Amino acid sequence: MKALTVNQLYAIFQEAKHKGLGNKKIMVSSDDEGNEYHELFFGITENVADVFSGQYGPFTPQGVTVEQAIKDYVILG
Repeated sequence: MKALTVNQLYAIFQEAKHKGLGNKKIMVSSDDEGNEYHELFFGITENVADVFSGQYGPFTPQGVTVEQAIKDYVILG
């Protein structure tokens, strides 16, 4: 499964809003197979370095290095 870009997510949200879904709450998948879902609690975190720094930082997605995460990603949620 390929990661979405901010531009792709924006287009998806525009379409959902156009369909009258603008006041719906958001759930996100906990994995790439859709085995579990949780509510979305935060917007976009731009400073990915802060999230993945420190001794007990979270894991990056499989195949994504911390350096790639800092350079190429934002965090939603």
